[in-house]
Amino acid sequence: TEFQDSLEETHFAILTDYGRTYTIELVELSKRFFLQQFSKLENKEKENIKNIAKTIDLYAEERERIDKEYKTDRIAEAFRSEYAKAAKIYVDKGDDDNAFDMYQLAIEDDPVNSALHDRFSWFLLNKTDNYTYARKLSEKAVELDGNNCDAIVGLALVNYRLGHLSEGDKYIDQAQSAGRSLSFCFLRKA
Repeated sequence: TEFQDSLEETHFAILTDYGRTYTIELVELSKRFFLQQFSKLENKEKENIKNIAKTIDLYAEERERIDKEYKTDRIAEAFRSEYAKAAKIYVDKGDDDNAFDMYQLAIEDDPVNSALHDRFSWFLLNKTDNYTYARKLSEKAVELDGNNCDAIVGLALVNYRLGHLSEGDKYIDQAQSAGRSLSFCFLRKA
């Protein structure tokens, strides 16, 4: 906010606020001013600025690529961060090692996101044999949001996979109370 307020005072740019995001467009006069100032610099400083700009351009291209590749999941809330979106893309591509790493970074970045914990647990349950960690993530997902039906089902499925049938049944019954259909719950118990 402080940056945006200071930028508005300069009249160098037009700022368009979209709520969660915003765009900045430099006005023509400021572009000419910056080019004039750039031309006054020594070659070493110019190269340094060009390298910084190149690094930023590469970062922006990578973010744009991730946004384009990202497909909306039915649990879109899980994939709010760049790390989570990257994890989903890696899962879709079958790159489980990078997906695991990105999920871990996503959890660090967004530790109170119940849906993210649930999706990470689902990944572990279906793509690895790390069921103990999957259970821990599912328990955290349910702890963060006791009404997250998908997380409750995930916790039930992890318990089934670990051979804890009565625990799995308990959570499937909870999932029914949270809105899952009776037929879905009977199928899972079977």
